[in-house]
Amino acid sequence: GYYVERRATSAWHYTNAKSRDFSEPLSEPAFKITAELRNPEVAEEIASRHPACTLVKFAGTNLFRFVHRNAGKIHAIRRIAELNHMQLSEVAAFGDDYIDIEMIRNCGCGVAMENAVPEVKRVADAVCGTNDRDGVADWLEKFILN
Repeated sequence: GYYVERRATSAWHYTNAKSRDFSEPLSEPAFKITAELRNPEVAEEIASRHPACTLVKFAGTNLFRFVHRNAGKIHAIRRIAELNHMQLSEVAAFGDDYIDIEMIRNCGCGVAMENAVPEVKRVADAVCGTNDRDGVADWLEKFILN
């Protein structure tokens, strides 16, 4: 595993998590924490002790992300839209995993990748090609650039 305690000037500074004693508090506030946990109930129990955080599971893995509830993708998109004098109804968002559901639901056009988890596809307005076969670029060319 790895752990990041600070951002270096050009890239994240990673430290092997096995060398860190996580029983003590981190020296800086955490932006997000991703943990590999074999038992989802453990992740849910941890999340229940931190109501300011949202718990997100990554599809097909034992990875869980704990992130401040106001730090999700939709919050960033809202801010970018605001700065560009746009409404969310004018924004297309693309996603493939659980962490993308809120963004897909709330933007004007939510597009699921072909390889998205079924839950993302269910809330999406459209589906484009896979993320490793230029699905977003193809969708943009077809629906925005033409």
